[in-house]
Amino acid sequence: MKAILTFFLLGWFTSVCFSQSTQKFKVNFDFNAVELNTDAKDQLNNLIPFFIRLNSSFEKIKISGYCDFIGSDLCNKGISIKRAANVKQYLISKGVGDSLIKKVTGYGKTHPLNDNGDSVKRLQNRRVEILVSFSDSPDHPHSAVTLVPKKETIDINKVAVNSTVIFENINFYDESHHVLPKSYPYLEELLNTMMENKNLKIEIQGHVCCILPFEVDGIDRETQTPDLSVQRAKEVYSYLVQHGIEKERLSYRGFGGKYPLVKELTEDDRTKNRRVGIKILSK
Repeated sequence: MKAILTFFLLGWFTSVCFSQSTQKFKVNFDFNAVELNTDAKDQLNNLIPFFIRLNSSFEKIKISGYCDFIGSDLCNKGISIKRAANVKQYLISKGVGDSLIKKVTGYGKTHPLNDNGDSVKRLQNRRVEILVSFSDSPDHPHSAVTLVPKKETIDINKVAVNSTVIFENINFYDESHHVLPKSYPYLEELLNTMMENKNLKIEIQGHVCCILPFEVDGIDRETQTPDLSVQRAKEVYSYLVQHGIEKERLSYRGFGGKYPLVKELTEDDRTKNRRVGIKILSK
């Protein structure tokens, strides 16, 4: 884990039970394009091990395509369908089972994430969303899933109580509490660390970028509430709880934009500041 505090643990294996839940992933497309660009392929490649590893826990995968507002309804409808279909084919080509993908739909320029007000916002709307549903129905009982940790993780013995581990690679979409696809391997490492250290209690701390001097926190585009850093911390909290970590071991809070990691000169800088940190409460 590429964090400010980075240590190593010995390899180990464990399992976790999933109850009924969903997770959403997104990839974006170039203007008027239906083919996956390099960034989209990289994002999907990061997700492939997650999909394949948890294959037995899936109830279904739904893939939905969207466009920005430019062009006619009919044209955008066709483009969005092709985008979704190409994501499906890419997942299948990498080993994701065809039978798991239950629905592929294109919504054209309906359901935008924002007002399409500039090129960055239009890029966010040119997207495909992959909604993964887990099931605990009689036909899909709770599945014991083997989690194979990465080599890098936190050695809790070397982290002092009340210190904070800064996760540079658990990042979020702009104006959103949804985690970037590339961050899921690092979420899994955090999950593995919590499982390995049964007495570990943490506070999840959310942060945002791009705060104006008069603003306390960012606005979550989905909830329309001015508590984006809190929602980001809550998203990580929910991920851990859904994967079997006891609620009493977790708490979360938001710090708005008070503690940026870097000066925000580029989009990469802003992405680094859209993050969470983990404060060690006890161990």
